[in-house]
Formats: sequence, structure tokens, C-alpha cells
Amino acid sequence: MQYLFVNGRWVRDRTLGHAVQEAYRGLIMSGRYAVVFLFLELPADLVDVNVHPTKAEVRFQNSQALHHLVFAALRERLRAENLTPRLQVPTTMPQPQVRGDGGASSPPPWTLASEPPPEPSLPFTTPVLPPERQGPLVDLGSGAPELPRSSPAFPPPPAAAPLPPAPPWPKAADLAHHDAAKVIQLYDAYLVLETPEGMLVIDQHALHERILFEQFKRLIRTGPLESQRLLIPEPVELSAEQAARTLESRDELQELGLGVEDFGGGTVLLTGYPALLGRRSPASILKAVIDHLMAKERVPSREVLLNNLLSLMACHAAVRAGDRLTPEEMSALVAQRSLVDDTHHCPHGRPTALLFSRQELDRQFRRV
Repeated sequence: MQYLFVNGRWVRDRTLGHAVQEAYRGLIMSGRYAVVFLFLELPADLVDVNVHPTKAEVRFQNSQALHHLVFAALRERLRAENLTPRLQVPTTMPQPQVRGDGGASSPPPWTLASEPPPEPSLPFTTPVLPPERQGPLVDLGSGAPELPRSSPAFPPPPAAAPLPPAPPWPKAADLAHHDAAKVIQLYDAYLVLETPEGMLVIDQHALHERILFEQFKRLIRTGPLESQRLLIPEPVELSAEQAARTLESRDELQELGLGVEDFGGGTVLLTGYPALLGRRSPASILKAVIDHLMAKERVPSREVLLNNLLSLMACHAAVRAGDRLTPEEMSALVAQRSLVDDTHHCPHGRPTALLFSRQELDRQFRRV
């Protein structure tokens, strides 16, 4: 359900398809794909339409710049949307069910259904990025060149209609006014927070995972993650294939702060681990990373590999369901929610929070 059009003609193109997929990375669950109708208009001399007998494929003069343009436009637009799912309950009371003996059975329990977020209106116009976001937006330094603000190949776009403002959402300054007593923990897994919009239920693991993932990404853009050297290297027993795959990815692991050396006989030495992992077991993190590497039929590109490993490390380093948090830890976690670009989903696409609106609460208690 992804359709790409270049100058009004339907085409297949891996570069544009990859840009769309990367723009939605972390916003939808693995194995799901966005429904897309992408219309791209560009000068005829920048595209060769005679590379396929049925003209179903084209060749672009600068495919990397187009990849960056599509990725940046979609990502910027999606970031402007409030994608937090809302909860709703049935609008009518369930009717009693009549039994064969003439009595009435108990009504079925109410269930909470997920209401899809309002569909964003995506205007098919040339995107105009805000001045403070003019820099390249490709995650983890994918190597795609930044699209010049004025270029002969891509002339300055006409003035486009301004994007609608994002729905209001509590910022860190607003959250500071909330008492810690207004943030409570349920089942050692969920945080419940009062907001101006209603009751927000937060998955503590998913939210912390997203926060750590964003922190890792910002740090790795400035260089390798800070590594804590082990005074005594820790041997990790692996199969010969696992050891070979691990040593093949030694450079990428070093960027993540994981130092590994060959010890021979299927054993690698763990010499360092990311300082940000804190109390998590370095060996368990390395084994999880190795399991991820072995699950791939072939080694992915450096950018995809780093992105996947960062999300994996964030998952293992985040607080888990079942961890009891202090009031200070709950308040700190909630306050950091407004400091990341995408607070609505964890890196694997799961929602971090669900909103039960004040209006829905009032309606269910017959206040309206």
C-alpha cells in the first residue's frame, strides 16, 4: 500500500521507499508499514525515465539528495503530530443477557478500546522546514548529503501554507507544577499522571527506553559512547560463528562503548562497556547484542546496525516492568518526557502512553 509517483507517473524506486520506511522507523510496530501516496515533482532533466521497458523504474541524477528531502519532510511533519493513543469506553451500557431459565445473566465486563489518533492532514506541497531545523535530519549520520537551501538542481520552493500547530502537550515547565503525589505507580509497571487533557497512563519501560535511545543517539553523533574499562577483562564463551560475527562488527561495537578482543577458541574478551549502562550486567548486554547480530542473515549497513544496537541497549538498560520507583524517580522520568523528539513510541514502535481524556471521564460519570 505504498505508491510512489514521479511527475505524475507511478514508479518503483528503492531509494524513495527506503526514505519513507526510515521516516516511520520507531513510530509503527515491526512488520507494519505505513500506507503512503507520495507525489514527487522535479525538473525533467533530473530524472531518466528510459531505464525500464515499461517505464516503471527511473534513475535520479541525485538520489541521495532526494532521499534526504523525502525523509526530512516526512519526519518533520510526523514530529509535529500528537500521536498519543486515546482510550475510550463503550458509549452505551451493555444490556443484560437473558438465560434459558428466564433469569438475567451478568452483563459482560467493559473493555477499553484504543481510539486511533486523529489523522494528520499531509498537504502534498513542497515542505518548508523551520529555520532551526534546516540541518540534516538523517539519523545516526547516514551519509546522505544535506539538501542545499538554494541549489540549481532544487530551486527554492514556493511559499507553502503553514503547517497546523501541534496539539498542546504538557512541557517540562508545566510538569514542574505537578506535585510528585499526582504521579503514582500501578503494578510496578505503569505511571499515572494528571495532565490538563486528562489522565495519562505511561508505560515506564517504554518511556525510559525512548529517553535512553535519544540520549545514546545524541552522544554517538559526537563520537563513540564513553566506555568504562574493565580492570579484569571478562571472558564470554561463544560458538565459533558467534565469535566471528562479533569480531566482524568490532568497530561498530566500539562506537557503542563495547570493547571486545579475540581470545581464541570461540571466546571473546569484554574489555569495556558503556558507562551509561550503570548497574546492568555488561556481559548480558553483549550477549543480547550478539543474539541480535546472529538473527540477521547478513550484516546490515552501519547506520541500520547502529540504530538497531542502540535500541537494543536502551531496552536492556531501561527500567523494567516490576521495578518499584521512588517518587523522585517517577517525577524525573515524567519530566524527561518532554525532552525527546518522539515521546509517543518506544524505538520498537510500542506506545509509551495512553490518554483517558477529562471529557471522557466526565461523560462516564454522567457529569455532562
